[in-house]
Amino acid sequence: LGEHTHAFMEFVYEDVGNGEGFIIDLERLWVKYAMAKALQFSVGRFHSPIGYWNKNFHHGTLIQDTASRPFFLDFEDGEAGVLPMHSVGLKIDGQVPSGQGVFSYNLIFANASSLDAAKNEILVNNVFDPGNKKAGILNVNYEYTPIGLEVGLFHENTIYLDGTTATTLYDQIFSGIDFRFTHSKFYLQAEWFTINNEDEATGLSLDSNA
Repeated sequence: LGEHTHAFMEFVYEDVGNGEGFIIDLERLWVKYAMAKALQFSVGRFHSPIGYWNKNFHHGTLIQDTASRPFFLDFEDGEAGVLPMHSVGLKIDGQVPSGQGVFSYNLIFANASSLDAAKNEILVNNVFDPGNKKAGILNVNYEYTPIGLEVGLFHENTIYLDGTTATTLYDQIFSGIDFRFTHSKFYLQAEWFTINNEDEATGLSLDSNA
């Protein structure tokens, strides 16, 4: 759109099965203003910057490294979805050269997610926030170029009962680390997540790892 302004859109045509035909999903839509490589502002719908996989692999299966997504990173509208893979709001990000590598960061303030109890799936709220708590995500990453080493840390989220009430169903907090080592045609990649879900009504708290 200009020297400093960029826009991006990603649509997916999906066969929902059961003879219902195709639907069109808006997966990503954002506008970015780059003051410099170290400071960029974006608004819209993004892939949540949690781990290497979700930041770098999107909805085109043919461009993934593997035949399917890791099960715990399934999209929120999938049968196994347990985390909000998309965020809608404001993103601040940038890259800063550091030594022989590059330091990068992503900071997101987003609408909180909802839970569709009937379908048992997480909803990404595109146009409104169901309550007064914003979701926050912080991701920091360092890539050491000489040996192809990249390490990232991330932390996030409140999930509400549905899209019409501000009654909190769960406070969800997750954090983790991702790792990628590249050498010639070989690479090794791993991610580890720890997830805490607390039921606001009962105070019951459960921890999971993936």
